[in-house]
Amino acid sequence: MKHIKLPVFLLITIFGISFTINYRHPSHVRSYINSYSSLAQENMKTYHIPASIIMGQALLESDAGRSELAKNANNHFGIKCRNDWDGETYEKWDDDETISCFRKYNTPEGSFRDHSDFITKSSNYDMLFTFEKEDYTSWAYGLQKCGYATNTEYARLLIDIIEKYKLYEFDQPMLVSEAKPIAEEKPVPLSIKKFELPSDYKRGSYLKQ
Repeated sequence: MKHIKLPVFLLITIFGISFTINYRHPSHVRSYINSYSSLAQENMKTYHIPASIIMGQALLESDAGRSELAKNANNHFGIKCRNDWDGETYEKWDDDETISCFRKYNTPEGSFRDHSDFITKSSNYDMLFTFEKEDYTSWAYGLQKCGYATNTEYARLLIDIIEKYKLYEFDQPMLVSEAKPIAEEKPVPLSIKKFELPSDYKRGSYLKQ
């Protein structure tokens, strides 16, 4: 019996494609999106925050549900206790290498709802609601400009996640066959560049207090 020998370059190509597909669409990310995308859409209807932004932030902050906070406290957005929190708490080391108090929820749904509630009720984020729900790029840059996170690459990281997993498809009802192509990179909207933060606003206060 003769053995069929494939050229080395063909084997490399085959395994390369397989690796790329697994890397771009890991199973835990697919599972996370399938589990919470409908919840993000429900919150979009209630709070008028793009589902793509909600899902993108949840994926980024919770590492698709694998972070310590997500697993032990149902906290999918890294929300800290702050002075107005009277629920359960969870303490852990934060990015500043200090022990911080984080909110603990009974269910992931509580975390998603609290995140949307905060964005909606905080006057610091009022300018976000001047953007269309389909304009996830402006929302991402707006969140960074308003001080949601101190990471200067936060908006780009969020946009990359939204486009990589086509989360923008959840911003409006549509069939899978009608999905939009991955959006091209857009410049920072002029409205964001001109926006001035309140003089008494502390950058990063949402995540750092």
